[in-house]
Amino acid sequence: MRERRGKGPKLPPGLSFAPDGSLREAVPSSRPAQVASVLQRALQERITRGLADPRLQGMVSVQDVSVSPDLLHARVSVSVLPSDRGPLSIAALRSAAGFLRSSLRDSTTLRRVPELAFELRASLPQLGLGSGLGSGLGSDAADGGSFDADHTEHHPERGN
Repeated sequence: MRERRGKGPKLPPGLSFAPDGSLREAVPSSRPAQVASVLQRALQERITRGLADPRLQGMVSVQDVSVSPDLLHARVSVSVLPSDRGPLSIAALRSAAGFLRSSLRDSTTLRRVPELAFELRASLPQLGLGSGLGSGLGSDAADGGSFDADHTEHHPERGN
């Protein structure tokens, strides 16, 4: 009679038996991080190349991808500029998730592409960080200065 595997006590997740019979803690795998990196690059490329959905407007950027340890689910954080187009763009990405998943299957070497769940991440202006990024763009015009054709600043009051 054959001995059946799986007989014995149920172990909590993250524990296994060592060859000598003692308990050992499982080492976390780096595979989810590798899959997340591949998905982030491939998704950004696919979204940049364009999807045929009129709801997808503005600049869409894949900020982060996190993959579950079992590699079955991926959460994709996306930011959209201008920020008022975010909810509409997320709706477009969510409805295109199946198409994106099949195109990722064709364009990557992954055997199994995880289910994609898109979420909107607050963009820089929403976080209050974007105010300093573009603040210097209009300051010369407010000072009365202008730019010459060769993009050097021109300030008549300074003599240049």
